[in-house]
Amino acid sequence: MTYLLKTINHGVVESGFRSFYFGRLIGIGEYGISPKDFCKRVYHLSTKNIFATNIPTLNEKQVETQCQINVNNLLTILNEDSVEDTRKWLESEDKFELDIVSTIQIPIRVSNDESKIEIGKYELEQNKFADFSRYVADGGFLGWGMNKKDTAPRWAKLTKEAIERSNRKLFKLGN
Repeated sequence: MTYLLKTINHGVVESGFRSFYFGRLIGIGEYGISPKDFCKRVYHLSTKNIFATNIPTLNEKQVETQCQINVNNLLTILNEDSVEDTRKWLESEDKFELDIVSTIQIPIRVSNDESKIEIGKYELEQNKFADFSRYVADGGFLGWGMNKKDTAPRWAKLTKEAIERSNRKLFKLGN
């Protein structure tokens, strides 16, 4: 499902989880980002008083290539392994790693008053970033385990807890 993310400078951009079972990339406009990498950055922003970091991303062509790699991996698993092995892979954290090493580092910058954040070329209001961060930590609209309890990866759980405990304006809802 598409998450329509309202940006300050590019209007609404299609974002959210892409290729739900085939690699779990999140998109922010044209960028493809590992949800694990995104959560790590959000965790650090919520627990430390930092205002800038970088995040590895894939461009649109690389996202397409990554999705094809993941489809091929899944087809190989389906042909060689049992249904139980396939289910275990789909629920494992292995699929959260990017297979492509030629990522592009884009900056994440928080304004001094924490009212705005830039992710690469996209500028977001604080509340839009806070909502999107929670959405990613929750595993999107469908959650991490297709309605199974306690299936979120450890890094997603830690990020969600850090967001909830954060004293930073950046993560406050309703601002």
